[in-house]
Amino acid sequence: MLQDFVGRVKRRLGREFGRGDARPRPSGPQEPGKVIDVEPDARVIRNEPPEQFLWLDTTTYETRLGRALAEGRITAEEGELLREWAAKGYLIMRGCIEPPLVEAALRDIDRVWNERWHVSVDLLTPRPDHTFIDRCPPESRQGSYKLNQLHQQSEPIRKIFLHDRIIRMIGLIFDGEVVGVNSLTFEFGSQQTTHVDHVYMTPSPARRLVASWIALEDVHPEGGPLEIWPGSHQLPPFRWTNTYPYHYIPDEQPQHERYLMSQAGRFTPELFMAKKGDVLLWHAMLAHGGKPLRNMDHTRRSMACHYFSREVFGPNAADLERQGAAWVKKIPMEDPD
Repeated sequence: MLQDFVGRVKRRLGREFGRGDARPRPSGPQEPGKVIDVEPDARVIRNEPPEQFLWLDTTTYETRLGRALAEGRITAEEGELLREWAAKGYLIMRGCIEPPLVEAALRDIDRVWNERWHVSVDLLTPRPDHTFIDRCPPESRQGSYKLNQLHQQSEPIRKIFLHDRIIRMIGLIFDGEVVGVNSLTFEFGSQQTTHVDHVYMTPSPARRLVASWIALEDVHPEGGPLEIWPGSHQLPPFRWTNTYPYHYIPDEQPQHERYLMSQAGRFTPELFMAKKGDVLLWHAMLAHGGKPLRNMDHTRRSMACHYFSREVFGPNAADLERQGAAWVKKIPMEDPD
């Protein structure tokens, strides 16, 4: 039933994309399931336009990185994190979120349920449903769920969503301004199958999306830890038959899943066994998912957030508002994580 629910959310995302600010760029028709031809082990997919890549995707990133270090525009620690990103498609900031802020966020999650806040929630088990906390029975908290856009009502969640270190690193990855587009708050592991965010939340230009995952408690091996495929952001992307061939089509999802699984042997999956306050940032093209929840006694309190580059929205900033170092989308986007 989880798969049915995820499919429903993905179809809703497809409709939202059609209404969104990210304008698809024209391209010739593609055969379903076709991937872009690429040299084995090549970092840059050479027959895609250069503007479809972030600077850390290119073969010249080390030169730019060295210059930024020499000029004092980034610290040595930031330089190492950016190298980790370029090689693996993700970076980890240990102990990034201050303990008092984590505890304040956890208190607000309790308040959401105890005080019956009007917060959008997706109940993932046993009967998938999209509803609000004040409309579902309190025992719904005993199953897997996600709270949508809690940063709009909780100040501690908002501070984590727009944390200075998170926005700073994403700004360096984009080499530009950052727009926070959604936040998702979990109590249990999502158990979502391996997927790539870019096909569901599809920016134009391509790859202008970064996701964050924030541990609000230590992760237990039986609590459904996050699994990531290091280096998978360099895979040739699956081409959907949309005019903009990076975006999801429901009928072609089985072909996309087969393609992704056919490449699994090229990578050594890693589990993100995070400690409270750790933050993972990952590339829009990185393959990742949630492992099965083997013991309901082990929660996996966490947040997953998504950010676009400011350039995705073009000159029209009507849907954006400035909040500190970042922009925020006034009506946040949904996502199936």
